[in-house]
Amino acid sequence: MCRTWIRRVTLLLSLLATGAMPQALSAQVASGRVAAQVAPTMTLTSPPAGSVMVENINPDILLQASASSADYPVAHVVMYVCEITTGPCSGTYELAADIAAPPYEYRWTPRPYPSQTTVTRTYQAWATGVNSIGQASNSNFVTFTVVQPPPPPSVNLVVPYRESGYVAPTTPVLYATATPGNTLPGSTIARVDFMDGASVIGSVAAPNSVPDGYTFAWQNAPPGIHLVAARATDSLGNSTFSSKVTVYIVDPDPAPQVALTSPVTGQIFVPPNTVPLLATAMSTLGAIQRVEFVTSDQLIGTSFSPPYALSWSNPPPGTFAIVARAYDDIGVAAASPAAYIQVLPSARAPAVVLTAPAPGANFASGLPLAMAASAMAPDGSIGRVDFYAGTTLVGSSATPPYSFTWTNPASGPQSLSAKATDLLGNVGISTVVAIQVVNNRNPDVILTSPGSGSQFMAPASIALAATATDVDGSVAKVEFFAGTAKIGVATSAPFTATWSNVGVGNYSLTAVATDNLGATMTSATANVSVSAMPPTVSLTAPQSGATYAPGQAIVLTAAASAPQRSISRVEFYSDGTLIRGTAVTGATSAINVDLTWTSATSGAHTLTAKVFTVDGATALSGEVAISVTDLKVTVSEPYTGQVYQAPGIIRIVAAPTETAGSIAQVDFFGDGALLGSVATPPYTYTWSAVGVGAHTIVARAHDAGGRTANSLPTSVTVLTASTLQIDAQIDGSSVADDNASISGTVQAPPNSAVMVNGRRVPLDLTGHFFVDGVQLAPGANSIDVTLLSQEGPPTSRQVLINRTDAKPFEVTIDRQEGIAPFDATLTVSNRSNLPFDRIEIDTNSDGAPELTIASMIDGKRDVTLRFPSGGTYPVAVKVFDRSNTVIYSTTRRVLAWNPDTFAQRTLGVYIGMLERLRQGNVEAALTAVIGTSSDRFREIFTVLGADLRAIVEQLGTIRNVSFNEQIMQIFVVRGAYQTFTINLLLGEDGIWRIADM
Repeated sequence: MCRTWIRRVTLLLSLLATGAMPQALSAQVASGRVAAQVAPTMTLTSPPAGSVMVENINPDILLQASASSADYPVAHVVMYVCEITTGPCSGTYELAADIAAPPYEYRWTPRPYPSQTTVTRTYQAWATGVNSIGQASNSNFVTFTVVQPPPPPSVNLVVPYRESGYVAPTTPVLYATATPGNTLPGSTIARVDFMDGASVIGSVAAPNSVPDGYTFAWQNAPPGIHLVAARATDSLGNSTFSSKVTVYIVDPDPAPQVALTSPVTGQIFVPPNTVPLLATAMSTLGAIQRVEFVTSDQLIGTSFSPPYALSWSNPPPGTFAIVARAYDDIGVAAASPAAYIQVLPSARAPAVVLTAPAPGANFASGLPLAMAASAMAPDGSIGRVDFYAGTTLVGSSATPPYSFTWTNPASGPQSLSAKATDLLGNVGISTVVAIQVVNNRNPDVILTSPGSGSQFMAPASIALAATATDVDGSVAKVEFFAGTAKIGVATSAPFTATWSNVGVGNYSLTAVATDNLGATMTSATANVSVSAMPPTVSLTAPQSGATYAPGQAIVLTAAASAPQRSISRVEFYSDGTLIRGTAVTGATSAINVDLTWTSATSGAHTLTAKVFTVDGATALSGEVAISVTDLKVTVSEPYTGQVYQAPGIIRIVAAPTETAGSIAQVDFFGDGALLGSVATPPYTYTWSAVGVGAHTIVARAHDAGGRTANSLPTSVTVLTASTLQIDAQIDGSSVADDNASISGTVQAPPNSAVMVNGRRVPLDLTGHFFVDGVQLAPGANSIDVTLLSQEGPPTSRQVLINRTDAKPFEVTIDRQEGIAPFDATLTVSNRSNLPFDRIEIDTNSDGAPELTIASMIDGKRDVTLRFPSGGTYPVAVKVFDRSNTVIYSTTRRVLAWNPDTFAQRTLGVYIGMLERLRQGNVEAALTAVIGTSSDRFREIFTVLGADLRAIVEQLGTIRNVSFNEQIMQIFVVRGAYQTFTINLLLGEDGIWRIADM
């Protein structure tokens, strides 16, 4: 308690000294008595100025402040609230909170006003911050309003008062009571709505039930689950809901489902017998109470539980319609379709027919005789069928099909019959069938094809042939067998057949002849064999004549096949030496096997493949010839995308290489046509008078061994005039910042520059340019973008950008272009002293920051960024607040030149001048010279006249270059000892030109 009072007294003294209260503060400022001091910087950030809050929605008001002190730490922050009644806050204020450490926030509750009508109160809030040496300062003053609404009405759903259920069709009655709130002026109940979820199903404007209740009859309430409630609305427009009650409305109870499963229509019963009664029954919503079995409205019996089954014992003779009738637990009944049955007065004898042998047939003695019969019992089941020859029982069968084989019938005429006996002992006898059993000689048969010992290749097709005769009859058929398997049949002479698709194996073949009486004879055996086809293998890759580089992956593919065999291994060979083998599993007979070979030595190679089978067979593929060489060629000049001014003079420089060979010549192609060939280095060709348009350049190198290699295509363009294009959505845009980014694309020769408001901006080899941080004045800004080149007039565009605002943060970078590696300084400025948590800087577009800034000095922070290699770097800057929300973001781009690329581009100014001099185009050559020296060089070139080309060829060879971003020195060697220097300078217009030579 003591410490609290000491703190409050200290705070009060500080407020008196610094004028923390509004009136005291204004008086001291007016009198000029406020002493200069470094007090805390205070801002009341919540509630928002002019905000209106409803008390039942916002019972607590968030008071929140930010505080910072440059010299001494903030000791504590005090929150004040003052109610405004008739005028400005007059000094009667409430000390809401005293907070010693951030965050400086407090939830303040306004004192309640017991009222029956709407009350609106206006408040003013501010915060005072005190640092550790007692210096204090006030925040801004914020005015806000709190609204206290009147009490709403009350409503109670009386009926239904709990979960209820109804069966459709139904009309539930809903009853509710409602009372208005105690308001001034007094309010009344305007209406009571009855709700089904969010839908109004009925409204009652005045009490219609005793005592003072509201009743609604819900007509034709739909089936389903409903959440029913009442909503009362008073004359002031306030509404209140009752609690919700669940109401279930279900469809009417459907009739049971019943089916009679026994007996079935058409069944016949004989006495003494019992009719089985069986039914199935179910109810969708209820339960089955009983099932009755009736016939002609006469109850046979009742079953009360599943399975619903009864037995009707000793029914009287007659025809009956039997129905099953099911009743559910609420009395709803349903009947099954009727089953029509017959009850006979006595049993009937079974019927039987002898179906084999046929009447009048002749059979050979000593051969089995097949007998068969068909039998049925009208009033029961067949117990057995007996077979007779005359009066002699020769056999019986108890199960269908009823058959018997008489193994040795006696010779002579035979009278055959069948007798059927049912399970009731009733007997039926078939008609007698007369046949003749005669003495018979077997036929003769010889297998004539194939001959024993024959060999075939799988899958084989084997021709079968036999001769067969019968001295006392005829041959009915000849069957061919491999072992016990029948493989063919012939029913007439000549007795031939074909055995197709025969697999690998050894086979024993026979022919069996059958005569007209069924006697048979088997031929002598012919033993044959079927062998598998030999395996094959071929190299499907690489193609013969293919050329590869050392270390390049050579894919060898072997297609192996071994029909009726299993492949065990495939091997690859180079010049007869095994490269590698691959084991094959899975008992496959055909496979493609790949091998990636990376250790091929330089020179010519002969490749083969070999296949092995499980049973020891092998096969070797044909030979495929390839060669391995590292012959290659690149086009070092021009680069892809290079642009020329018409008439185009394109210098093509090729660099062929081969480790184990010698270069014979290099061919130069333009748009597919041969331009020329060079047999000795340097491999350079000048393509002159190239027409306007896009062109493709390719170099082809030949070595002494006759091998060739092509360069990658190089695409260039020849223009009549340079073009300048601004990227979309820049021109005519509005920017909520005081700086802008401008970018676009040009088509122009390499020695060109883009100026934005007179400032040279980065332009890469692909023709893309950009500049960030272009300063904008408030309102409309016209920005000049100009394309300049060594030759040709400038091209300009005006870009209009409207500035609408300025961001609290600013990001600048001192260098947007340089020769790698180089450093640049990025500066982040917090121009509005906006609170932030951290600043992340991502320099490689991977989404992860390489640098993080947590604080600033005097609102600024410098960081050094290194750009180690060539390329365009988008440097992304993001500012986060304490809730991890991005409150500011921007990107600054940097173009880093690869030193070799920069040197080649700049060296092209000198080389291009020499090419124009070789063509005799002095004026075009002079565009590469600084203006102050052009007259002197023109005079020299003119005097040389016809000797100009020859002298150019004698200028010497470029030995070395030295350069930075502004100057290049070219060291040219002539003869053995003479060296001279050519100096190039970067002009203010961004164009490189020759200063002297």
